[in-house]
Amino acid sequence: MLELFKSIKLDKDSSTPLYMQLSDKIAEMIESGVLLADLKLPSIRRMSSLLNVNSVTIVSCYKQLEANGYVHSRPGSGTYVSAVVPSHRINYSDRNIILDELYQIDDLDLINNGHIKINENTINFASATPESNLFPVENFKLVLNEVLDRDLGNAFDYQDSQGFYPLRSSVCCLLEKRDITCSEENVQIISGAQQGIDIIAKALLRQGDYVITESPTYTGAIAVFKSRGAEIAGVPLTGDGPDLNILEYNLKSINRSSFI
Repeated sequence: MLELFKSIKLDKDSSTPLYMQLSDKIAEMIESGVLLADLKLPSIRRMSSLLNVNSVTIVSCYKQLEANGYVHSRPGSGTYVSAVVPSHRINYSDRNIILDELYQIDDLDLINNGHIKINENTINFASATPESNLFPVENFKLVLNEVLDRDLGNAFDYQDSQGFYPLRSSVCCLLEKRDITCSEENVQIISGAQQGIDIIAKALLRQGDYVITESPTYTGAIAVFKSRGAEIAGVPLTGDGPDLNILEYNLKSINRSSFI
């Protein structure tokens, strides 16, 4: 059976993304009866190795097949051919790819369950924690001691909710050098990207609005957008950035307010 998948040919010079090509070919195999119901597809790692493509391509392919009803996933087990398949396949030209359902599978779970192996010499971009030896600990010590000597116990008081005023003032000075005029009242200091995304979502999003993101994207942002009742439209990444054909299609298809 593995030889069957290994025989699949993908055109890396085509304008159609690899994961779409692969999804179409597997869908054809299911429709023609070559792949029978309840057949387990190769793991992401194995399929990636068979076709000499990266794991993200396989993840995107399996997600699309599942969204279109050709396969279903079994947590902790794998991806299987569905017993009932769609009556017709969606053509590339009319795909409203890739809406909210493709984000129901958490890519981090694939990594944690071993479906995507993180090798010893691989940098795991799924984690937001840098290597501990990258922190300038000695410099931190000097700065902390300087602040404590200067501010004493006041250093532990609550600051303005918009952030430390001298820091906001410094940000304004930096922006002025880039021809951006603002005041300290226009600057909000945040504790991290997650908080910033949450503030923006609360300020701008309404129930039913669409947010167009790259696919894959930061899962924390997806969670925030969903918590505000937004619909997610993902635009797959190609070798040189987002797939502009799909981005254009999504923009034309979405009738409600949308954010990119």
